[in-house]
Amino acid sequence: MTKFFYSKLALGSIKANKVLTLPYLCSGAITVALYYIFLSLCFDKQVAELSAVPIVLNFGVIIIGLFVSIFTFYTYSFLLKKRIKEYGVYFVLGMSKKQLVRIIFCEICYTGMITVCIGLIGGMLFSKVAQLSLFHLWGTQVVVYGLSLSLPSVLVTICLYVCIYALLFIFLLWKILRLNITSLLQQSKRGEKEPKANVLLVLIGIVAIGYGYYLALTIKSPISALFSFFIAVLCVILGTYSLFMVISIFVLRILKSNKVYFYQTKHFIGISSMLYRMKRNALGLANVCILSCMILVAMGTTVSLYAGIENAVQLRSPRDISVLYYSDKLGESHAIKQKIDDVLKQEDVSTQNSINYDYLYATGIKEENQSIRFNPVSKQIDFSKVHLVNVIPLSQYNSTFQQNEHLEIGEILVQSEKTERLTQNQLTLADKTYHIKKQVSKIDIPGEAVANIIGTYFIVISDDEIDILKQNIDTQLNHSVYATTTRYAFRYDFNLSDKTKVQKIAQQLSILNGLKVEDKVEDRVSLRQSFMNMNGSFLFVGIFTSLVFLVSCVMIMYYKQLAEGYEDKQAYAIMQKVGLENKDIKRTICSQVLIVFFAPLCIAGIHVAVAFPYIEKILLLFGLGDTMIFMLSMGITGLVFAIFYGLMYYLTARIYYKIIKE
Repeated sequence: MTKFFYSKLALGSIKANKVLTLPYLCSGAITVALYYIFLSLCFDKQVAELSAVPIVLNFGVIIIGLFVSIFTFYTYSFLLKKRIKEYGVYFVLGMSKKQLVRIIFCEICYTGMITVCIGLIGGMLFSKVAQLSLFHLWGTQVVVYGLSLSLPSVLVTICLYVCIYALLFIFLLWKILRLNITSLLQQSKRGEKEPKANVLLVLIGIVAIGYGYYLALTIKSPISALFSFFIAVLCVILGTYSLFMVISIFVLRILKSNKVYFYQTKHFIGISSMLYRMKRNALGLANVCILSCMILVAMGTTVSLYAGIENAVQLRSPRDISVLYYSDKLGESHAIKQKIDDVLKQEDVSTQNSINYDYLYATGIKEENQSIRFNPVSKQIDFSKVHLVNVIPLSQYNSTFQQNEHLEIGEILVQSEKTERLTQNQLTLADKTYHIKKQVSKIDIPGEAVANIIGTYFIVISDDEIDILKQNIDTQLNHSVYATTTRYAFRYDFNLSDKTKVQKIAQQLSILNGLKVEDKVEDRVSLRQSFMNMNGSFLFVGIFTSLVFLVSCVMIMYYKQLAEGYEDKQAYAIMQKVGLENKDIKRTICSQVLIVFFAPLCIAGIHVAVAFPYIEKILLLFGLGDTMIFMLSMGITGLVFAIFYGLMYYLTARIYYKIIKE
């Protein structure tokens, strides 16, 4: 044998099986390019200057890296079943296992080199496009020079794929070397046994999905939703696999038992073949269903976050500049307000639509009978019961909001935000019960308090009682397992007559003498840019991860139909010989492929619909409080994906029919 005999044989085998290998190489190159682009952005100096953005991109790199590793192994299993008979022929022709290993090694090397080289070239070509797109999402004007090669990104990408293909080679060795010649020849023809409907598996699936749905529909607190999100996701994934593997068999058996339906030409072959290979079909359908959910959630949530930036900015900072000052005593804020007014006077700008007031703030646990305590005895807290309490003196409430309310000792006014309205006419705060004179419909509270993700009570109390209430709260906090304090705060929010000086004045105020580290100066311009940087990065990660999931989904469906087409080819040939017409073949194919394609999409749609309130609460953590924006984003994402999904169905049905007719 010549020196390059094995490499030529491996290369010839790749060319001969181009129907299988070409899509695999293309999808592999796409994932390499996407991974390289992500890495190049993470190593980019301009991106690294932004505080939170690299964290988001690094998270995307980890997600894509893990997924492409799994995807490479999973899709190669489809190639292996078709190629394994070829390996058996090599054995029959006298080739030893050692020689076969050399061929497999050459094939893996060729596959890896082709995908990595093409992927790196594509990644380098499109990395600047991705960089410009990311900067555009941020709303920043950055000078981007010509094509460049990120050497660290190249090295990390090569190392990852060397590890992936090395593990793949080890897996193939274990798979091939443990089989004998007869097994290799028969392996590609061996179908899946018709599985039995396991009652235990049915129960596991129902309980898992039921519990996941229960969490999604009953969750109340955004913080609780974040903690239990992964539990719900794992339950739904487990239930999806279980139910696809059991319910699908159950449905097909019912159809098979219906003699009138089953013995129609358009149903007979499709149902029989799907039952014969149902275990593998169920696994593939479940994978497509889960990938579809990932695409819908990843794109829908990130699009809604980006589309809701203006809403989030308006909610968080309804005025140009917001100053939050903390003090130990009520009334200490007058000196700070005077200094702020002096800065504005020096810059020759006046305030518009300003609002300022002192208030007392604390965090408590809402208990039964409309009682709020500030000393939880356990660290195991139901976050749906955690509430913020902001207490405003009556005099400042009347002067700030142009009211003329009067309160007796023991009376309060209450407004509820992001929590249910109080049903009784009394509220207990730190073991003292107050009579609710009125529940106020709307107080023009500046944005940060309204933008809180947990329930908030705004309480108006007489000036003589606010210090007593603070003492009662402090007394409870002294016996708490938490090192929490309560303090007075002063808000001063205002618009400026000259919008061009907003950031300049905000910067001057942030270094104002008298402001402490915990005090905060916030302006709308900087806040909007911060939201654009963060949410734009999320959208960028969402688009790229969705592309990876989409490529995986397409490849799974493509190889699935190829494998089934080759397996059904002989059966259809026999049916043609006994008189089955081409139109009946087409009708049967459409019936089978329709089920295979749209069952995962329908189940994915149900999963996402049930998870809607769950995801909505999690998005509150990122500043999105507009349900309509989220609904529109999810609806548009679902419509676009459904159209693309239908196109996949059309193309796959044609490929399947072409194989049958060969």
